[in-house]
Amino acid sequence: MASLAKKIRNHNVSIWRSFVNDPGSTKNSRGRRSQILVPGELKNDPKYDNLSRVWLDLGRYARDTLAAQDSHRFVLGLTLCGPFLRLWEFDRMGGIASESFDINIDGLRFITIILGFLLMSPEQLGFDPTIITIGGQRYIEIEKDGGKERLVIDGVIGRARCIAGQATTCWKVHREDDPRTPLVAKDSWQYPERDDEGELLREAAESGVTNFARYYHHETVRIDGKIDKILSIRRDLSIPILKSGQGSVKPTTSRNRSLLGRKDQNSASGQKRSSDCVDILLPPPPSKRTQCSSTKSGANSTPLNRVHRRVTVRDYGKPIYESSSRVALLAGL
Repeated sequence: MASLAKKIRNHNVSIWRSFVNDPGSTKNSRGRRSQILVPGELKNDPKYDNLSRVWLDLGRYARDTLAAQDSHRFVLGLTLCGPFLRLWEFDRMGGIASESFDINIDGLRFITIILGFLLMSPEQLGFDPTIITIGGQRYIEIEKDGGKERLVIDGVIGRARCIAGQATTCWKVHREDDPRTPLVAKDSWQYPERDDEGELLREAAESGVTNFARYYHHETVRIDGKIDKILSIRRDLSIPILKSGQGSVKPTTSRNRSLLGRKDQNSASGQKRSSDCVDILLPPPPSKRTQCSSTKSGANSTPLNRVHRRVTVRDYGKPIYESSSRVALLAGL
């Protein structure tokens, strides 16, 4: 530890440190993205505590953590630049940060924060409490036809690798009492003014529309009886939005899709990659919103918000490029 402190003092060192969920880890262990609980970025110089690459790096770590953990609703993080500590929260509207403070002056607050991270429940750390794990098996409970059904999660079909956005996640699931019939559960974060996809699928099913995913169930996710939405996660905080050109940066954004398939998506927490593969700035660009909400309602009239929705359909199939043979491909067509 002394040699590390000396190295940080004498050099411009950037270190990614994080709290991980790995009871068997040691001081030399490297946590995987799927084990990260709270990502952090450490710099030896306080000048980096601004809208710089450090902030973008932390956003990228949060994005990778969200992508690797399919039950994460939001991610908490921290940056420590010199003696200045700043706390972060990343959700499907982007990232927000606290005011920084000097840990040498306010040491009690620093200790309280670290203890808080260590004592937080999974829900407080951002995990979805509606995805329940018992004995290594994960499931979702839904209310259908006046009763409760348990949908067992077989695996992840796909999950969007982003921070701000719909962040669509699809699972292959089955009813606990009917393991032979596959279903697909789809989670996404939608603007509240958008039409509910589940309602559209239900109407299509009732109208007898063919060549369409068959509707099974839909709901707006609730936690402790309240609708799960970004404003609730942020405790209805009034967050000022940076106007165009105010304190912004121009990262060199590379959308090289080959990065998505690299083995280092779940690599060790000590590894670092350059900031040029950041996919998104914080906060999200207003162009992602519909025209009616971004222009007619006024930029400051309604806080930005997204609602957590879940849709379940009956049909599940593989992409045609995963066909086992040409015969199977032609049969699928």
